[in-house]
Amino acid sequence: MTTLEILLVSIALMFIAAVVGAKVQRTVKFIYPCDPATVALFSLCAALMYLQQPLAWFWYLPVLSGYALGFFIVGRTSYIMLRYLQSQSRCSEARPWVLYHDRQGHVCVQEQSWRQLLKRLFCGVHHYVFCDCELTANWQESTHHPFLPKFRMPVMYIEYLQTDEEEICLRQSKKLPRKDERPRGWYVKQRISYIKAAHGSQVPLTELIMDVQALQKANNRVAELEKEIYWLQKEATTVTTSLIGMFIKDNYAKSPLVLAMASRLSRLNGKEEKTTKEVSE
Repeated sequence: MTTLEILLVSIALMFIAAVVGAKVQRTVKFIYPCDPATVALFSLCAALMYLQQPLAWFWYLPVLSGYALGFFIVGRTSYIMLRYLQSQSRCSEARPWVLYHDRQGHVCVQEQSWRQLLKRLFCGVHHYVFCDCELTANWQESTHHPFLPKFRMPVMYIEYLQTDEEEICLRQSKKLPRKDERPRGWYVKQRISYIKAAHGSQVPLTELIMDVQALQKANNRVAELEKEIYWLQKEATTVTTSLIGMFIKDNYAKSPLVLAMASRLSRLNGKEEKTTKEVSE
């Protein structure tokens, strides 16, 4: 092959690898190239380079460099830094969160682990995130460590973070469950995170300068939201009880036992009305 042909083939391989790398990065939503596809590709290339002659390594260089270019630059996944302020332990922890939306528009986070990735890709199980405000980085944090250059990063301050797990049934078995046994099927664990923002950090700086009651207003807003949550939970309980009553009425209204009890109660009510009428006369 001539030099021009080698150059054209190298550019073509690099372009194809860059497209593949960008597609993989947008699919897996990993910050670092440690996802299964990337690890498998680099492991395969390393094994082939080990088995072949050193001069045959040339064709792997444009593939690996193009893949890295597409993974880190073309298909770069955005993330936000959440700094968790733990007042009791006097500790703060910052870690990146890769957020995305599912088909229904719910906010989800992609954990940087193979298990959570495979759950999302093959089972459709997402890690949902619920927050009392919009998840956006509205602070700039500047850090300068010794012997390292100064760097700035956008962060969001939170004061409450809890992650719960619940089992959901993806496919229910046709076999009837035994006594005191849950329905048979394929169950997987789904994670749900609840976040409460540090509302003092959500107050705009201009409002904080112009209004001395800005933090007090923010705290009052938090109290109003907590009251609203309480009443919504209470209303949900009332609605659930009403629905259960309607279900029982619709399904068991014609039961002989229920009809007998209703007849008995009507007779007792008739006797009470008759007695009351006689006493009044």
